[in-house]
Amino acid sequence: MVAAVDAAAQVEGLAPGMTLAHAQMLVPAFLALDADPPADLVELGRLALWCQQRYAPLTSVDPPNGLWLDVTGCTHFWPEEMALLTDIRDRLGRFGIAGAPQGFGAEQR
Repeated sequence: MVAAVDAAAQVEGLAPGMTLAHAQMLVPAFLALDADPPADLVELGRLALWCQQRYAPLTSVDPPNGLWLDVTGCTHFWPEEMALLTDIRDRLGRFGIAGAPQGFGAEQR
């Protein structure tokens, strides 16, 4: 089973969840490496620490492959909020990012 693919593999039509045989049929030169979830978690923790130092002190790991960044109160370190979001997108966009508006999840009054 394919667990993850890079951008070049996506262009070739490969996607997580497909069988290795299917991936090799589509791309005969496909290089498959064994997944290493414990090592991935270590690297995710390193990425979270980097994000904590660059963007926001409230950063946490959301295994198996996610991070939460709470940038509330941190936007004043940037020329404008959009500059912060652009920097996050430019540096982390290849991983896939999503955002929520301020107050998301807060009780509506």
